[in-house]
Amino acid sequence: MTSDNQRVREMLEKVGASSGVSSDLVASLYEVRPRQRELNDLLNSYKDAGGSPTLRKQIKAEIGRRFEHFVATGGDGHSTPDWIIPTMQSCIVATLDESPEGLARCLELDLDSLDNAQTDWQRAIAHGNLSESYRALGDYDQAILHGLAAVEIDPRNHGFLAYLALATIQKAGEDDTPATRATARQVLAAIEKNIDVTAEQSVMRGYLLTYREFREAAREYEELERLYQRIEASRRRAGRGGRHV
Repeated sequence: MTSDNQRVREMLEKVGASSGVSSDLVASLYEVRPRQRELNDLLNSYKDAGGSPTLRKQIKAEIGRRFEHFVATGGDGHSTPDWIIPTMQSCIVATLDESPEGLARCLELDLDSLDNAQTDWQRAIAHGNLSESYRALGDYDQAILHGLAAVEIDPRNHGFLAYLALATIQKAGEDDTPATRATARQVLAAIEKNIDVTAEQSVMRGYLLTYREFREAAREYEELERLYQRIEASRRRAGRGGRHV
């Protein structure tokens, strides 16, 4: 774990050096096709329609139709269709099928994405998705390795840092050793120091408010609790009291 902690420290230095880069600029560096955006919007709509089985069924059918067209058009004319198609399919499966079989299928697709990645940013996304897939399967060591790989390639992407934080938190919960907890604290301290979570458009803020694992870990990690306090204070200033987490 000592070597892992050293790697985390080196990676977090990159996060600090890139903390002034806006999330909008980071997003602009990634190739996203119009049909890909439409599929992502439908996936978000599916998540939001959790209380309506009928609406979810309709959205699911539309996702299937649009993904078929996406595949038939080479990922809507993407420069690397062999990478984007399994990447998009993994996102779809992760949203629509939370069964053990679905989780295993996501891992297969993410490995396929990594094999077909042609650019650094494509490899970063593949590693980030693999981090989430391994975490969902309970393999926190692999989740941390791929999370580190994603952040090392693109420390500007706060989503990758969120994936790494989740993996280190859950690894510490599983092992409950001083070394694993120290690693989790290193990552959370870097987030606390370098990332502004008070802005509504903050990517990290979105992860903190969405993921139950972060909310639960705030009871044990004061770094997380302080981040939630910042969010709550920003909401009070905006006239919306209370922490909706």
